[in-house]
Amino acid sequence: MSNKLWFILVGILLGFVFGWFVKPVSDITTFPKKSQVYFVKTMSTENELVAVERSVDPLAALATVLVQSILVGPSGAELGQGLTSAISYSAKLNYVRLDGGTAFVDFNNEFDKNIAGSAKVIATQDQINKTLTSLPGIEEVRLTIDFETRPAVLES
Repeated sequence: MSNKLWFILVGILLGFVFGWFVKPVSDITTFPKKSQVYFVKTMSTENELVAVERSVDPLAALATVLVQSILVGPSGAELGQGLTSAISYSAKLNYVRLDGGTAFVDFNNEFDKNIAGSAKVIATQDQINKTLTSLPGIEEVRLTIDFETRPAVLES
């Protein structure tokens, strides 16, 4: 084996050993459970930032980001592949709340308006259900409207 090839192989091996080429994937359990947010305390002539502690549920945060991503819709490249969303663009997410293994996903009242046809109903439900139940710890999804004043009515 030539010296040049030997150095290349050793370099690649060291790169993997020291993580130069492989970046570790963050596990959701490694995210902080508490964080700080800042509020402004107004004094007579100046403002002071004051840190207060907040609890953070990394799984709920990730679930929220994923549902928001569905509402934003496919990227330009994904649209070019024929992908679309079954959810109305006028639907807005109010929140995602986790209770045990159930994710309560609450939308504004535009979410379940004018959904016609069983294929669209199934696609709407499946888009959210499959996305969220792919996360560890979420086994069931319940869709609600206007801060859980009623369940989402998706009828075919």
